[in-house]
Amino acid sequence: MPLHSIKLDLERIRLLRLNVTVYDIEDALMGKHAQKLKIKLSPALIQTFEDKGVIRVFPPMILTKSKREKNVFHVIQFLKRELPNVIVCGIPTITRAVINKAEKDFKVNGYNLLVEGNELSTVLSTPGVDSTKAVSNHVMEMEKTLGIEAARQTIIVQIDNVMSSYGIKVDTRHLMLLADLMSCKGEILGIQRHGISKMKDSTFALASFERTCDNLFEGSVHSQVDKITGPSECIMMGIPISIGTGMFKLLRDPVTPGSSHVRQTVYEPKPVLFDTPELHTPV
Repeated sequence: MPLHSIKLDLERIRLLRLNVTVYDIEDALMGKHAQKLKIKLSPALIQTFEDKGVIRVFPPMILTKSKREKNVFHVIQFLKRELPNVIVCGIPTITRAVINKAEKDFKVNGYNLLVEGNELSTVLSTPGVDSTKAVSNHVMEMEKTLGIEAARQTIIVQIDNVMSSYGIKVDTRHLMLLADLMSCKGEILGIQRHGISKMKDSTFALASFERTCDNLFEGSVHSQVDKITGPSECIMMGIPISIGTGMFKLLRDPVTPGSSHVRQTVYEPKPVLFDTPELHTPV
């Protein structure tokens, strides 16, 4: 009778201190993840030998007593190819985990676990994981799990880490400004044409980044009106930007020489340190 056997290295499992038994593997072969791989097995198709660490898997055609040996051979090859991909335990999206000695990258010296993959929410709920110290460099995963403020802080920290690794020091306020711009709409928006289109409705602002001709053409077809208030639009049109000293307009009434109009000070002048009255010049 054709079948496929799975041989477990029990000694290796014991040395790695994995809490896995042959019955856990048997349940995994009939679980949801195995069904996603189109592996449809039932308890009648699995034979377990706990003392030997062997699991025998029979093809489904044995139950139907099919005599088509060619089809049985293909099923055996399919099981041989797909059974190693079944997730027995753990998080399916985690592909690798490495024990890392934290020295300068973290505030507390010691050891931590670097995990490659997603599903931060599942990691935080894993027994033994300190959820107050677990972080991720995946901005969208942080937004999904911990909210927009956590994603904003992740942007600041990750950009600073990348720049610092090359010896480049950037003021934190510049990084905060960039993170605020990317998260001001309540979701993380990229600094690219898709993100800019959600940040601003200005035709000139969209044309200043990517697809200049397409954005100008779309704006002219739909008769869009641009108020020219943003920095990009003002630079393109040669208009002073309303930022910093350009945010207000100051009118000054100068006093011409010989004019009788003299402004009176509201307060009396205060004495100056190390002042010498003999050196005063009358006005």
